[in-house]
Amino acid sequence: MDFQRHLKVAVALLVVAGAPPSFAQADSDDLGSAYFVTAESDKWNFEITPYAWLPGINADVTVRNHTVNVDQSFSDIFKAVKFAAAGLAIARYQNWLVWTQVDYFSLSTDQLSNAPARGTLASKDTLYTLAGGYRFKGWSDRQSFDVMLGAQGIHFDNTLTLNQIGRFENTRDVVVPVFIVRPNFRLSKHWVFNPTLSFGGLSSKTTYQLQPQFVYQFNQTWQARFGYRKLHYKITSDRNNTFDGSLSGPLIGFGATF
Repeated sequence: MDFQRHLKVAVALLVVAGAPPSFAQADSDDLGSAYFVTAESDKWNFEITPYAWLPGINADVTVRNHTVNVDQSFSDIFKAVKFAAAGLAIARYQNWLVWTQVDYFSLSTDQLSNAPARGTLASKDTLYTLAGGYRFKGWSDRQSFDVMLGAQGIHFDNTLTLNQIGRFENTRDVVVPVFIVRPNFRLSKHWVFNPTLSFGGLSSKTTYQLQPQFVYQFNQTWQARFGYRKLHYKITSDRNNTFDGSLSGPLIGFGATF
């Protein structure tokens, strides 16, 4: 099962990261203090990171009883994207924290499989997550675990145009509760492994998200993020509008902690 395979990979990465290389123990300057429980945590800390997410998409989309399959690589999506913006932000006081992540895409594609006629699918999508929780110390001072509860939402604005058949529109907002675990493992003076795993949903709406990411901290302020992100949704409705698919691809960002 695709979900189980990705989950096993994520767990394996967590196990590996839990045993940092021996040379990391020699580092004295804690540039990764933004990710760990420290004696100086009795103050506000923030992270703001704009990023570029380069996903491909594999999904079955139904708009008013008309189902099409969209299966596009990043290069295809890049050609289809008209505008995109994304970023994440974290605010922490002591070990209480609020975490948010937002993505916006506006795209149009005519690469439709299994469609009853040639056509185009135009989509404006906003993805967002807002969660709050607590940072727990790990079994060493180089590890911590953010455990959070929150809400994950997606705004669909889809327009399916099928030649000689018609134009079909669907706008919908879906918000589901999610449980999020965000471990932090310091690998060396400058490197932190900082994945995010989330699961949630309701009876007709389910989602999961896997984000294995590495953070390189240049100094106490500036950092870069590198990693991969897979976001899956399965949404059904009583109006014969459905979405069942995933967005997945590399992610790179540059931000600040202060």
